[in-house]
Amino acid sequence: MSPEYLFVYGSLRRGCDTEMAHLLRQESSFAGEASLQGKMYRVADFPGVVDSKTPDHRVAGEVVRLNEPRTILALLDAYEGCEDLDRQRSPLYKRERRTATLSNGSTLECWVYLYARAVGDLSLIESGDFLADSDSSC
Repeated sequence: MSPEYLFVYGSLRRGCDTEMAHLLRQESSFAGEASLQGKMYRVADFPGVVDSKTPDHRVAGEVVRLNEPRTILALLDAYEGCEDLDRQRSPLYKRERRTATLSNGSTLECWVYLYARAVGDLSLIESGDFLADSDSSC
């Protein structure tokens, strides 16, 4: 089986002190700082990323190599709200494959959690970097 990678851009990054970020660090190895084509919005106290057709729209994050992909991805799917258990609303995020660019210029095919709801009323995080945004904390 080929290695599974995950691009993280919000509360799962190394700079965050959340329970799930700690779990992810235990269950993966750091592959590098990276960016991904997309636009980042403030959903609440966390970000959501959506696809963008504009190459200049970049999201800052990190890529990790998952030790046990099936196990950790199932936990992360639940954490990210990939399925609304009551079936009352659409999922909060969807996990999809995208190409991330590492800081050394190489690219990796990665899983990423993309925001799955409308962004019309959300504010854009212009920098594309949740940890650098002055209104962000984790």
